[in-house]
Amino acid sequence: MKEKDLTCMFRNWLKANWHQSSAFELKICKEKSFNLKKIAEHQICNLNLVHNGLFFYKLPDLGLQNPFDCFTLYREEAYVIIFFYKPRQPKIFYMIPVVIIQGLIDDGIKSIDEEKAKLLAALTGELK
Repeated sequence: MKEKDLTCMFRNWLKANWHQSSAFELKICKEKSFNLKKIAEHQICNLNLVHNGLFFYKLPDLGLQNPFDCFTLYREEAYVIIFFYKPRQPKIFYMIPVVIIQGLIDDGIKSIDEEKAKLLAALTGELK
C-alpha cells in the first residue's frame, strides 16, 4: 500500500462525508510510530497559512485543461491525516489539526504512536 493508493480512497471518503473547505496533508506510517519529520517544513508552513491567514495557490499550466487558474483558502481548517497501515486490517486514519501537530513539533516531540494519534485526532475514520 502506497500513499497514492490511500489518497484515492481518502478522496472518495471526503466526497461522501466532508462538506467544507479544508486542507489536508496525507501521510502513511508502516512503523509503530509516525516520525513528525516526515511532514516537510513547507507543508506545515502552508497548512498553518491555510488555518491562520490567506493561502494562495496557482495551478501549474502544463498544457492540460485545468479546472481554473488559482484558488485561495482563508482561515480554513487544516489537517495532517495519518494512516497507520497494517496489511489485511481496516484502513483507519486520524485527522489531526495542524495547530496540534505544530504544538508537538514546538515542544520537541519527535514522533507519535497510534494511541497518541487517536487521542489527538479531531476525527477518526475508516476507508473502504
